[in-house]
Amino acid sequence: MRGVYVILLLLSVVGVQAQDLEQIGEKPPLQFHANGGLQIDWYHASGIEPRQQPLTFILAGNPQLDVYGLELPFRLFLSNHQRS
Repeated sequence: MRGVYVILLLLSVVGVQAQDLEQIGEKPPLQFHANGGLQIDWYHASGIEPRQQPLTFILAGNPQLDVYGLELPFRLFLSNHQRS
């Protein structure tokens, strides 16, 4: 019974989003939006074995394609850290 309460609690705090399909013909046929960022980290250790690479970069982007008001979001990450 306790599991049911936990599930109900989790379901009560989850938000739901939907596309507005009633105005689909009024929207522009194709739009593209994007944002992104670059993070560069430098690491140096003295007197001990280095625990990570000296230079790490993370390139992140969030492109979104809108087709007649239908939003198609993507999330992209590129990094040289822990590629295995």
